[in-house]
Amino acid sequence: MNFIDYDSNSLISFYIDNGLEFDENKGYFGKNVKSYVILEKEQVIGALYISIYKNKNFIETLAVDKEHRHKGYGKLLLKKSYKRIRKANLYYFYSW
Repeated sequence: MNFIDYDSNSLISFYIDNGLEFDENKGYFGKNVKSYVILEKEQVIGALYISIYKNKNFIETLAVDKEHRHKGYGKLLLKKSYKRIRKANLYYFYSW
C-alpha cells in the first residue's frame, strides 16, 4: 500500500464512483491544492483533497472505495496528509 501525492483532476471519477456528487463544469480544483491517495495494487482505494488558502488547509473531500471502508483508510489519509502539510509549516485543518 502506498500513500502519495496525486493529480486532483484524475480523481473526479473516483469521487463520483464512491458517492460524492461533482459537477465537472464548476471547476472545484483551484490552483493551490493538494490531493493524496492510498494505492493498493496500483488502484486508488482512498483519496483526500485539500485546498490551501491564506495558510489554512480546508478538507474539501475525503473518500474511501466502497469495498475498503471501515478499515481505517480514511483515518490514515488524514494522519499522513497532516504530517505532510505540517512540514510546510501549516498546522490546522478546516472542513465544511
